[in-house]
Amino acid sequence: MPTRRRRPSLLAIALLGATARLQAGDVTVALASAGPPADRACACDACEASDCGCGCTCAELAIGLPSGFYDQVVASDLEQVVSLAFPPGGLVYLCEKAGRVRILQPDGTLAAAPLLDISEEVGNWGDHGLLSAALDPQFASNGYLYLLYVVDHHHAKFFGTPQYDPLANEFNVDTIGRITRYTVDVAGGSTSVLPDSRLVLLGESLTTGLPITSTSHGVGSLHFGDDGTLLVSMGDGTAVTTGDTALSEGIIQPKEDLPVGFRAQLVDSHNGKILRLDPATGDGLPSNPFFDPTAPRAPRSRVWMLGLRNPCRFAVLAGSGSPFRAAGDPGLLAIGDVGAGHAEELSLARDGGANFGWPLYEGLDPSGSGTNLHENPDAPNPLFGIHGCDMPYLHFEDLLVEDSLLPPSWPNPCAPAFPITGTPVFVHHRPALDWLHEGEHARVPVYDGGGAAALLEIGDPGAGVEGDTFGGNCSIGGAWYPGGSFPDEYDGVLFHADYGAGWIRVLRFDGSDRLASVEPFAVAAGKLTWVDVAPSDGSLWYIDYKLTGKAQLHHVQYSADNLPPTAVAVADPPYGNSPLDVVFDGLGSDDPEELPLDVRWDFSDGTPWSPLPHVTRNLPSEDVTQLGEPIFFVDGLFPPGSMGFSNPDPEVVRDGVRPPLGSLDVALQYDTIHFGPGGESDKHGLDWFGYAFPRTRTFTGILFQEGFNYTGGGWFATLEIQVRRHGQWTDVADWTCEPPYPGDLLAYFETFEFRFPPVDGDAIRLYGAPGGIGTLAFTTVAELRVMARPEGPLPPHAVSASLTVTDAAGALDVAATSVVLDDTPPYVHVQSPRTGDVYELGQPTPIACLAQRADAESSDGELGCTWQVILHHDNHTHPQPELEGCEPTTELLPEGDCSSGDVFWQEVRCTVTDPLGLEDVDSVFVVPACDRNLNAVDDALDIANGTSRDVDADGIPDECQRDCNGNGVGDFYDVFFGTSADADGDGRPDECDGVTIEKDGKPAPGAPGPAH
Repeated sequence: MPTRRRRPSLLAIALLGATARLQAGDVTVALASAGPPADRACACDACEASDCGCGCTCAELAIGLPSGFYDQVVASDLEQVVSLAFPPGGLVYLCEKAGRVRILQPDGTLAAAPLLDISEEVGNWGDHGLLSAALDPQFASNGYLYLLYVVDHHHAKFFGTPQYDPLANEFNVDTIGRITRYTVDVAGGSTSVLPDSRLVLLGESLTTGLPITSTSHGVGSLHFGDDGTLLVSMGDGTAVTTGDTALSEGIIQPKEDLPVGFRAQLVDSHNGKILRLDPATGDGLPSNPFFDPTAPRAPRSRVWMLGLRNPCRFAVLAGSGSPFRAAGDPGLLAIGDVGAGHAEELSLARDGGANFGWPLYEGLDPSGSGTNLHENPDAPNPLFGIHGCDMPYLHFEDLLVEDSLLPPSWPNPCAPAFPITGTPVFVHHRPALDWLHEGEHARVPVYDGGGAAALLEIGDPGAGVEGDTFGGNCSIGGAWYPGGSFPDEYDGVLFHADYGAGWIRVLRFDGSDRLASVEPFAVAAGKLTWVDVAPSDGSLWYIDYKLTGKAQLHHVQYSADNLPPTAVAVADPPYGNSPLDVVFDGLGSDDPEELPLDVRWDFSDGTPWSPLPHVTRNLPSEDVTQLGEPIFFVDGLFPPGSMGFSNPDPEVVRDGVRPPLGSLDVALQYDTIHFGPGGESDKHGLDWFGYAFPRTRTFTGILFQEGFNYTGGGWFATLEIQVRRHGQWTDVADWTCEPPYPGDLLAYFETFEFRFPPVDGDAIRLYGAPGGIGTLAFTTVAELRVMARPEGPLPPHAVSASLTVTDAAGALDVAATSVVLDDTPPYVHVQSPRTGDVYELGQPTPIACLAQRADAESSDGELGCTWQVILHHDNHTHPQPELEGCEPTTELLPEGDCSSGDVFWQEVRCTVTDPLGLEDVDSVFVVPACDRNLNAVDDALDIANGTSRDVDADGIPDECQRDCNGNGVGDFYDVFFGTSADADGDGRPDECDGVTIEKDGKPAPGAPGPAH
């Protein structure tokens, strides 16, 4: 029997991404893992393309998980999904910031109808919206679902009155946060909410809610303690003020009208706290540290812990507390508190009344909140008026002392010999870990030789914490791992994340809740807003929020034996005029263990699926196989038809059954063996098989699955493609085959795809000398399918393709791609606002959005327009809700602080989409009026210090006004935002190098103009 070696057909290229798992294909190929060429730039995956400068890794290391772990994208393009919850039964509830709870079904698809839609009520602006959901510990029987969200001011003020308009929104104004309970119909599958089950637990009105008086630092998360109490995190509410209506509308009490951050220290305020509530009523609990039995709904009655800036996410260690509410022990909390300009915090605490120090402390350091002392209106000084004491109130600074091994004391400032009495006093509850914004500095609390508070970096021998130091800038919290599908050494660890730096780390603690080690887990997971553990199997889930809020839901699992492959599907080109040759390329797929992969491409146009990792299709095409009649060389012999050992029915070649590679089942093929009257082969010369059609078609390709190869033959030794026109057979020119045929390969039931320039005929066949021994030579075919141009013109349309790869151990992955025919992307150019325009910090800046747009195939009315404002804050973003419409008006939030050391700017992005989904995007960048050169220093100080010139004395740094290339954008912005290169780092676009610039920013007369 002749043998032929299989030719390797796949290149080793980089791992690009991961998607959900689906059904497998059937051709085995080897996909090796290798990095990109040294001269090729790294591809950013976990970070957005615009974030590549902030430390993105190459694609192969995009997530960077430990050995044995793998990450898969469960769902993409989720609209502002920020948190999730796991009801029983394999569903996942996803909270959209706009106010919808979506249902992710077990098959990985979103249910068409949301579980709940309260978007009319929710205030989705700034960092606000529906941010968290929690399921009652008895959810399986009572169906209680709790939601934490910010209420639109118009809804909060006017709902139920004649002034209420359900379509009205009032954003960027003082309002409240609310906690509401709904009852899910668990008997009906947990996919709907029972009518009339709504119960407001906290925030019934503007005067009883959680104060929202800034664009951030608002509501955070909901979790249940071991004792069945509802725990709530709430920010200090004083990032960037939204106005001055909080007092007049009763959103805050007069005593809460305090300098930035100090509501976090005021016991009788909801801000800057962890609250602990009765989930049936929303009341505080008698076992809370400041409970007032005469006012169970007062803020002080609900406060569990205080002194927090923005505890957006926290986690409760299950089983660490008491089941009895009266014990006042809901369990050990791990709280991620977002820092200001200096440090991020991770704090562990279990006792009510713990005070984390903000705004007097940031991380392990005093905050430098000012030398002035700040009166606490809830702390009257008992010594006031005695012996000349002129302090009617004690100061917040008097009531909080630093941690120490020595006994604490709180002397009255009017008489240090007398301790403070009659008001709560606190010891600073230092974080278990902090990390700085600048450099790689992660630190832990220790004590010096005298017992005073001190700190050491991780890695210092005295710190007692194993691991390497690190940095970050947005502590987003995480999840305790109770055990499950991960190795035993992960039982009891805390997975903690940083939104800005995009990492997840593993934190291990000793029996005294002291940090013992820190190690990387996911080094570049993206812009994380939620990390959680699925109770069903102990796998880790997280949300990557992405630059624009189009979130991805990730699922991290562990396999000791086999990791799944990664499918990568690319269509090239992604659009074009038909007829169009499109390469569907799956060569980027790979397997972590380098196992062989089965590959399958499925196409939405009905053409046959392909087992080839790299296949070219001429589009548009359709499968016309069933319209033809099989024709074989043996049909003209006597007796007609096959006489071999295979299936004698020619219909087997188009029955849709395609045996797997290497199959030995000859009943699934047809052969052209034939014997004459003497019992010997009477076949001579060339062989063929194909289809004849009742009318002329324009053929574009053939899919040919060869059958089993016997000792005597079974293949074509030579091969041509022929079509019949006017009764004459002619060779098709310029055909190609993937993989090459016949090549040097002989694998049973191999599939080959032939393509050629479209050719007309009423029959088509494969024609050539059969392979084998003498007159015994014959050919075999398991499946033969013909593709042809559709009859009649087709409108512009899209063809999608799904790639499934399965490794030798049965693990699989799927990716999708598409191509659009006879359509081109639209064009958009933002005309208003313009790059370099400014926004004010004191109040929202209204803007009218205007863009030039055009499309070659669609009218203006057929184009969809979406606008979005994205606040950039150092290396992370705060995407705002998208606005539909081509000329909307919106507001730029007054975000930023020109003396904080942080850099802020706002991107205004317009996306124009045609009816087939092709789009174009244009962005402009608007900057703070006080920091136009984006160096985190007030422009006036820049000019006064001489670090920026201001020749015309208009208060604007000159570098923001020069426009040497005449494009209407200042040179500084061209370079800063990457619209022009500046290879020599002189601050001017490269095309302007050598141009003399006058003080008004224009090229000097006679100077060479900019290159165009």
